[in-house]
Amino acid sequence: MAAKTLMRSCVGAACPLYITQAFHNMGFQYAGLLFALIAVVIAPIPYIFFFKGGAIRERSTRAVKE
Repeated sequence: MAAKTLMRSCVGAACPLYITQAFHNMGFQYAGLLFALIAVVIAPIPYIFFFKGGAIRERSTRAVKE
């Protein structure tokens, strides 16, 4: 959980650094499209982990067996 929180905080801190430049250089239409496509790609990740998490943990050599 610490790694997830660190990664989320780093991405959140970096967003203001590149969002403004992306919209300025790429234009509103293409920068908005880029960020929307990224959101569409990462949106199903929680559902994949929810439904397939057990199978992923079974195959893992580092997951704790309960």
